[in-house]
Amino acid sequence: MEIRSERLKLKPLKKKDIEKSLKNLELFYKSNNLKSNEKKLSQLMVKIYNIKLINMQNNPQYFLFYTYWLIINDNTNDIIGRIGFKDIPNQLGEIEIGYGTHPNYRSKGFMTEALKAITNWGFNQSILPIKKIIAKTKKDNIPSQKVLIKAGYVYKKQLDKLYNFEIINKYNSI
Repeated sequence: MEIRSERLKLKPLKKKDIEKSLKNLELFYKSNNLKSNEKKLSQLMVKIYNIKLINMQNNPQYFLFYTYWLIINDNTNDIIGRIGFKDIPNQLGEIEIGYGTHPNYRSKGFMTEALKAITNWGFNQSILPIKKIIAKTKKDNIPSQKVLIKAGYVYKKQLDKLYNFEIINKYNSI
């Protein structure tokens, strides 16, 4: 399973992929013919990967909502960043998304392309219905806000130091 766009492929990390990444990220990348300057996960990413792993073990049928999707340059196999949902959709069909881009690949349109692709997938997949996707960004993170706007997300409100953006599924209703 992967999502493809013009320049990218988005590959979801399976349970064993996360376990291998936690053990030795560099070896995981090499064994999958992926290129990255990232040698190991940060402490924060280790915590997040472990949370994702627990959620995937508890609800394997929904792993595509719990995991990270690697954003990969389709021509070079360079890892551009990660993107993923933070949980399954709530009762209202709302789900939150998060993402990160490696510094070398910022301001090149990759994250906008990846966000559009996974948003489209989210609205069209048949596992669980999604009515709205929400994204939160720090008030001073102008580049992320530009990504969201270019991908069709709309600013909705400010909560503390975060701006909330959302996009509504116009094609399917819950």
